[in-house]
Amino acid sequence: RNSRSQNPHEIVCRSEPDRGIYDAMNKALRLATGDYILYLNAGDVFHAPDVLSRIAAMLDALANRKQRPAVIYGNTDIVDENGDFVRHRRLAPPERLTWHSFKQGMLVCHQAFFARLDIARKFTYDDEHYRLSADFDWCIRIMKEAARLQLPLLNARLVVADFLEGGMSKQRHKESLLERYDIMCHHYGKLSAFLQHCWFVVRSVL
Repeated sequence: RNSRSQNPHEIVCRSEPDRGIYDAMNKALRLATGDYILYLNAGDVFHAPDVLSRIAAMLDALANRKQRPAVIYGNTDIVDENGDFVRHRRLAPPERLTWHSFKQGMLVCHQAFFARLDIARKFTYDDEHYRLSADFDWCIRIMKEAARLQLPLLNARLVVADFLEGGMSKQRHKESLLERYDIMCHHYGKLSAFLQHCWFVVRSVL
């Protein structure tokens, strides 16, 4: 079922059966238009009304417009069901992001990760293997492709989205961590993933 809003931009809301959140995201990836794609889950919102206009202004200001960044990334705040601020997200985006950065965990939240559509379309969410952490894998693959194409990842240096506390990966935290461990083994090697998770344990204790 499609519905169109009264808006100077075309907004299409599509509601239909799917196999889960990542199957729905794959459908959105096929339907999307424009230059970049970003996913907001139910309960998540842009941090401020001018987030998109500020991102667009950053792109307009680039000296080399032909070499548009593969990713534009920012920060995320955690909010409660009323939309009230709870805390800043513990994992903060680095000043300079690369695909190696995610060895330390998902430093950039999915809701603050604008991916260039032509690059994003090369990769679908692996919803057959990952039910809770396919976004982690998807972001790494896009950043790897950016490195291969020698395209920059642009730090927006702003809070992009407000993230609703208690999402599916939080509710099924153990399963999510096991999936992320498997993803890290695939991209960074088993030894690196093991050592990094040892550090995660030490960090949680400290």
